[in-house]
Amino acid sequence: MKFRSLEIENFGLFSGTHVVDLTPKSSEKNQPIILIGGKNGAGKTTFLEALRTCLYGRQAFGERLTNKAYMTCLEDRIHRPKDTSKIVKGSRLTLLFDYAIEGVERQYEITRSWRRTNNTQTPVQEQLSILVDGEPLSDIAEPYWGDFIEELVPFGVSELFFFDGEKIKSMAENKTAKASLSTAMKSM
Repeated sequence: MKFRSLEIENFGLFSGTHVVDLTPKSSEKNQPIILIGGKNGAGKTTFLEALRTCLYGRQAFGERLTNKAYMTCLEDRIHRPKDTSKIVKGSRLTLLFDYAIEGVERQYEITRSWRRTNNTQTPVQEQLSILVDGEPLSDIAEPYWGDFIEELVPFGVSELFFFDGEKIKSMAENKTAKASLSTAMKSM
């Protein structure tokens, strides 16, 4: 799998649309690691959360989350401008990547977006879209798209590849991290 870009629109502290190029910038072909650095409050953790939310939706916020709690999490992630007279109605995350299945490399585009509603039971309405080589994913029914993404990039394996420095520190200091690593290794 080769990530190309993550587009973030009105998510957390990201106001407007931001496209983050995720292709390695090395002349060496075997250096597929992307490091994102910045000062505290610059958006590193928000970026990571955006990546996970785009791929995994509800699962990115915890296994035992109810639908209503998940919708509240999404609503909370919609950017809140400092100027309270401006209202942002929704957020959008788009991950573009290449993935080879049976030796055939294809380009995938996963977009997860949500907009505020006037319904207190369902504070946001979420939409998931998957394009394969620019065409809508049609050989898998829409209710199973989350399972399809999970097969491409298993959540447990993602824990080994998408992490922040704070998580590494806590894993090094926490004895229960061994269980988390064990689960991730079994997923792999």
